[in-house]
Amino acid sequence: MKVKHTKGPWERDGAPNDKYPCIYTCDATSDDILIAQVFGGQEDQPTVNEAGANADLIAAAPDLYEALVRSKGQWIHSVNAPICLAAIAKAGGK
Repeated sequence: MKVKHTKGPWERDGAPNDKYPCIYTCDATSDDILIAQVFGGQEDQPTVNEAGANADLIAAAPDLYEALVRSKGQWIHSVNAPICLAAIAKAGGK
C-alpha cells in the first residue's frame, strides 16, 4: 500500500512540559522536516500534559500505521478487524 504521508520515523522535540512541542522527521539521510506543532497550556487549549501526550501520539503515527498494516494477516479475521480497517482507512484520508 502506497502511503501519502511524509515518511517516518517522526520524533517529538521539546521538554516534557513544553507548551508547544513540535514533531519532526528524524531521517539521518536528510534534513529534518517539521510535521506538526501542538499547542497547549493556554485558555481554550489542551493542558501542557495533554499537549505533550498529543505530540507523542502524532510522533508515533507512522510506526503505528506500519505495525497495523504489517500485522493485518494476524487480525483480519478477528473481532477487531473492523476497527483496524477503519484506522487504516482514516490514516489514508478516507
